[in-house]
Amino acid sequence: MTNAPKNTVLNDTPATSYPAWKPSIEYVHMKTRRAQFHLKALEDNLSRWMKSKPYSIAEKDDLEAVWHYFTITPHDISEDIPLAAGDFVNCLRSALDQLAWNLVNLFPETIPKDEKIARQIVFPICETDGVRAGAKIGHVTPR
Repeated sequence: MTNAPKNTVLNDTPATSYPAWKPSIEYVHMKTRRAQFHLKALEDNLSRWMKSKPYSIAEKDDLEAVWHYFTITPHDISEDIPLAAGDFVNCLRSALDQLAWNLVNLFPETIPKDEKIARQIVFPICETDGVRAGAKIGHVTPR
């Protein structure tokens, strides 16, 4: 974000009540690169966990009922695995939010006039608030 004073015009965009923004897909790329970092960490941690024989198998016979049982018990999972998975998904979602914001700011006529509306520009992009019940919908009108 730039340090432009309030109510100024940047790149022929209309004046807004919040700092002006020059659309750039670089933030989307930054978030997806960070997501790749977390995905690699997740893959590495899962690989180590799988090689550690993360479960035990027990067998039991029930001769009266003529059954043979197998019990598979997973061992504790490293906290790094769910944390890396959460970080990966969070970075991808953030990249989609960045993309939505940058798409809105590409066209001067779609730039929100006040900060309250600007803060509601998020993924998913829907035409009306009623399109996805229960979802946080931004004020974006698809072209």
